[in-house]
Amino acid sequence: MTLLKPLNHPARIKYEQSNKISNDLYWNLHTKFLVPTQIKINVTDFQHDMLHYQDFFKPWGNNRSELNDIRKGLPLVNLNGKFDGNLDESIGPLDYYNTNNPDTPLLEYDFTRQTQVLDCASLEPLYVLRKYMTRSSILYWKKGANFSPHWDVMLPAINLRLWGTDNPDSMSLRYKKNNEMIECKNIEAGRLYLIETSTVHDARCINTELYQFFISLNINSFELVKSLTQPTI
Repeated sequence: MTLLKPLNHPARIKYEQSNKISNDLYWNLHTKFLVPTQIKINVTDFQHDMLHYQDFFKPWGNNRSELNDIRKGLPLVNLNGKFDGNLDESIGPLDYYNTNNPDTPLLEYDFTRQTQVLDCASLEPLYVLRKYMTRSSILYWKKGANFSPHWDVMLPAINLRLWGTDNPDSMSLRYKKNNEMIECKNIEAGRLYLIETSTVHDARCINTELYQFFISLNINSFELVKSLTQPTI
């Protein structure tokens, strides 16, 4: 579970001083846990592009070292624009980073440097998002990799998040409702979804392997995301 930082923690102070989306606007946009957008990645092309970067995926933080070999990430947007560094604060849980680095707290919007991975031809559909993208990455999981139940966005929100996967058959994504964990159904491969991460949720790779699109957007993206979640005629 993500821990709520006390009011005197530097990360919490930084959050309180940040620009936010009102709760009314947030919930008008997040009408369900996963809201499909008009953005879709060609998964065959994407998987081919990722072959060139396999050696640069890094373990997702160091808080669960037993998962280091099966739970990895590749930065799309980080602090320095480099995808091949040994250390990358964007690849791992920020709450864990902020607990261990209280003097230099980081929030999603601090990550603004785009890496060359975003220039992959298969990621061209993300072009419309690029000027709003903050801490973002591609996750690569093998069977057994998981995120424990947690929440990501504190309300009022300082960012929005899009999510998707290339392999829904290997993906278990659940969210908490009425004290039950509800499995997400009918996830479309390559489709990006607006995901409601103030709600407790968990995720697991249940078969073979998968990639996930893990995209954070600053709050200036609100009108764009609103338009992208409208049904097409």
